[in-house]
Amino acid sequence: MDTDHEKLREDLEKVEQLEDKINTELVMLREKIHTMDVELITFRDLDSLRRQSEQKKQVHFFLI
Repeated sequence: MDTDHEKLREDLEKVEQLEDKINTELVMLREKIHTMDVELITFRDLDSLRRQSEQKKQVHFFLI
């Protein structure tokens, strides 16, 4: 009986560890999705992105 009980405790511990890993991965994936959403907004407007890049080049040129 004790060995069954111990086995169940070990299984429970493994399940809890797996749950922690899954939750950690889920948080990381949600953060990555958020980052990708923000980047998508940025890259959706290519004309604006090109203008910003050109402005940065000009500022850099004048600073040199």
